[in-house]
Amino acid sequence: ILPEIKSVFGGPHVSALREKILEREEVVDYLIVGEGEEALFDLMNLAGSDPGSTAGLVYRDSAGVIRFSGYKKKGIDRASAFSESAIAGVTRRKVPSASG
Repeated sequence: ILPEIKSVFGGPHVSALREKILEREEVVDYLIVGEGEEALFDLMNLAGSDPGSTAGLVYRDSAGVIRFSGYKKKGIDRASAFSESAIAGVTRRKVPSASG
């Protein structure tokens, strides 16, 4: 209907069915497999670049062939950096309990 607007889907069913969804649904442009927060951010910043460079993405290439870019590689450095930034500025507080 509006080809300039791209549709992106994710979730457990997408991760399980992957390419089958794009085979059946022509209106779906991209699928995000697995953890999607970083993949969606990367996808939004592609600006015409190759979608195959974004891990966890199922898409159609310029010839219409359905491709899966592969799973994201998890490394200790990346996981720890993300965790530290996620909790930056968080203050620990003692939670009162019924036992005192």
